[in-house]
Amino acid sequence: MLTPLAMRLWFGTRRHARPRHEQRALESARAFRFHLNGGVVQAWEWAPAGWGAETQAPLILLVHGWNGRGSQLRRFVPDLLDAGFRVICFDAPGHGDSEG
Repeated sequence: MLTPLAMRLWFGTRRHARPRHEQRALESARAFRFHLNGGVVQAWEWAPAGWGAETQAPLILLVHGWNGRGSQLRRFVPDLLDAGFRVICFDAPGHGDSEG
């Protein structure tokens, strides 16, 4: 049986301050939130040039790892946009700017 401390260390997440270079990358995205399992998840979307409501680009969803945040995947965004993709990243529940 795990002790409460071991449970918290094993199953808990640690939030770290978002560095300025990650914040700058998010400034060029459209921020939005959605509800998931009773909590609110923070997400960001980038679209290729010329994309609009009438021209749907294929979507790439970037998913971070444990104790991460969506903005850590920012380096993939420029090349994906150049290839004509829409890109969404998010902070999973309990990570980054999302609840939990």
